[in-house]
Amino acid sequence: MLRTTNILLTVAIVALIGLFAVTTTTLEATPKPQHILYGTVSVAGTGTSGLTVDALISGTSYDVGDSTTGTGGAYGQSPRSAFGVLADDPDTKSSTEGGATGEAVSFTVAGMAATVTVVSNGSFVGCDTVTKPTVGATYSTYPFCSGTVSQLNLNIAALPTPTPTPTPTAAPATGGGGGGGGGITLPLATATPTPSPTPTPGPGTPTAVPTPTPTPTPTPAPSAGRQEASISTAVAISEEQAAVLTEALSSAFGVDVQIVATETTIVVAETGKLSATLTVIGLQAGTQITGTVNVQVGDITIATENGVGTGIIDLGGGLTVSGDVQLVAKDGALDIEFTNPKLRFEPVAPDTAQLTGGSSLVTEIGASFAVDLKQLPAGASLLIEYAKDATAFLADATTTFAAAAAQSGGTVGDIADDVAFVIQVTKSGITNDDLGDNALTFEVSKLWYLDRVVQGKSIVFVKVDDDGNVYTSVASCSDASDTATSCSATFTGAAGGFSVFAIMAVVLPPATPTPVPTATPTPVPPPSATATPTPVPTAPTATPTIPPTPTRTPTPVPLATSTPEPTATPTPVPPTATPVVAPPTPTVAPTPPLVSEPSDIRMWLIAAMVFGGLAIIGGGGYVIFVRRRSTP
Repeated sequence: MLRTTNILLTVAIVALIGLFAVTTTTLEATPKPQHILYGTVSVAGTGTSGLTVDALISGTSYDVGDSTTGTGGAYGQSPRSAFGVLADDPDTKSSTEGGATGEAVSFTVAGMAATVTVVSNGSFVGCDTVTKPTVGATYSTYPFCSGTVSQLNLNIAALPTPTPTPTPTAAPATGGGGGGGGGITLPLATATPTPSPTPTPGPGTPTAVPTPTPTPTPTPAPSAGRQEASISTAVAISEEQAAVLTEALSSAFGVDVQIVATETTIVVAETGKLSATLTVIGLQAGTQITGTVNVQVGDITIATENGVGTGIIDLGGGLTVSGDVQLVAKDGALDIEFTNPKLRFEPVAPDTAQLTGGSSLVTEIGASFAVDLKQLPAGASLLIEYAKDATAFLADATTTFAAAAAQSGGTVGDIADDVAFVIQVTKSGITNDDLGDNALTFEVSKLWYLDRVVQGKSIVFVKVDDDGNVYTSVASCSDASDTATSCSATFTGAAGGFSVFAIMAVVLPPATPTPVPTATPTPVPPPSATATPTPVPTAPTATPTIPPTPTRTPTPVPLATSTPEPTATPTPVPPTATPVVAPPTPTVAPTPPLVSEPSDIRMWLIAAMVFGGLAIIGGGGYVIFVRRRSTP
């Protein structure tokens, strides 16, 4: 028995050690957000592309992302992808994954130590113990802060000097004396040809000096990207288009028809319906259309099946009309009817380098609109302008944007930073009464978006109509590319149409939880008393007894009369707070995935195993002690 106890005790100890070892191997690091960096790289003050940037802490490189500079020396921003420094995990004591709060980050460019000029520190949230460097000052290192977006310009005095390739020296040639044959001639080394010097013209020879044509550099201005799009309702049908359409319609109608190559006009058949009429010889009203008709007529492109489908009208200048299409046969004519038409406006955005003011994080902008179309006046036009300066199109921008933030239930900080850009659409020959709901999509630099999200801000669209009325709509944002974020919203009703639009970041308060009414319990009457039945004696059943252990006869226990319990009053459930929907934080650069269990749970699990093991060991020792005492 003693030997068995010793064996069990040994097995328990071994199992405990194995379980502890398995548990400890699952303790891995938890990734923390990177410190995102961007800016320009200069060599002696000149932005230079094609260079490699390294971020080091104590001589070790921890940067991640696109480390090669692009046009103008840009890194971590358009046209390059995101760049950052990994963060260390304090839970892993035996390894270092990146930087810790406040650690000095140094930079090299093409292997040369670079100086750091601070353009923007970013939020530094969670790094209260770190002193922010002075904006505009130049340093040799920069403090690490996980989750912050900082704009840093790097500079080196000169590129590393390439090591010259040695040129082999030709050996002098030797040979026999003049007139004597039989001398030995050594092979001559191939001489490197010496370029002939360009003759210098004399004093009397005029030299034509080409005059370089200067490349015009656009002067930055508060607004740029001014472009006008005009609406033309004329549709010219070419001979080639008429031939293709004739063949398609003859097959669809089952009869020979002839499309006349001429000009037609898009008209408003009724509110919310456009129509263009084609002259078709041989067509009769009511003729059924079967099969597929996918053709282009002038600037109209249609794709239909059995006379129903979709179509697009290209108005030029970034303006198109799209909608549902139905083909209607008439005597000698075919109507192409557009229902639910939308006027789509996709203007070309300017280079942000042409714009002054605003946040330096905004390096990419763009916009597109999809507006319900009620009327399509011929000759109407839209003129669009972009600006990063929030005050470019509004007389009292500060008051306007503060009112917009208040209308959305929040507050706005410095509009020079929190208003990404503004667009003004000027209408001519068309009014907002001709237009309906406006679904707009803006693209903005991902760096600006991420910096606002880190600060706990939400993205909001603002519209100021022709009468100065302010409307807002919370944006829904997602990744558009590696460097841009796309945000969308819809202005409906009176807020539809075109005017002045802006995209800005605001601080929204937490949503107030809506109380959930608690149902009042209905009293349940106590059940009536139930008579306890009198037990009827039964003949005892003989129970066989297995010797030598006697069988005990159980003592009957009387059944208690059930007493009805009162119905418990339900405890009111506290109201559930409605969560505030915040924009998602996109992943800027790849971080190696790591798996972890919560630290507290790991510690409790380890402690429980240790104490359990001690209990097993102590119990086993006690059993051995008792056995030995009891053994004579």
